[in-house]
Amino acid sequence: MYLLQNGYKFFKFFSISSVINEEKNRYYDAIENTEVYGSDMTYFIKYYSSMIVRSISKIKNNFKKEFGKRLIKDTLEKAGIILDKRQSKIVNHFINVDKNFITINDYQKRFKISYETARTDLLELETIGFFRKSKKGKKFIFIFNDFNEIIKNIQNNFIY
Repeated sequence: MYLLQNGYKFFKFFSISSVINEEKNRYYDAIENTEVYGSDMTYFIKYYSSMIVRSISKIKNNFKKEFGKRLIKDTLEKAGIILDKRQSKIVNHFINVDKNFITINDYQKRFKISYETARTDLLELETIGFFRKSKKGKKFIFIFNDFNEIIKNIQNNFIY
């Protein structure tokens, strides 16, 4: 609040409360330590500073994901590529989560479709440049590329 009141408008984008909710115990420990040790604010300031750093990191990651989504969408439009609903959903899923691979069976179960349809969808996404195919044992896994790789693949293969 102090930062916002003193001209640091940049902090209005930070959800400090979401970070506090994720780690309530640490927050309350910092307050308790301040009370136990004669109102020594060092504990709370140390906690609050690290919380701001984590909040900045979250904002950065969210911005990167949103920027990546828009960049991919614009590049697909420029290349004249239209993804179907399932393909769009799986691409958005991988942009928003930390997991970066899927098997044909996983895709099939997720969308309740036939093995062949799942295989076709993933191979199309690989051709476009969203995934790279790798073999793990007897199964193929499709590994989601990072934003730069996806954009580069679409530009190199579809935009002349």
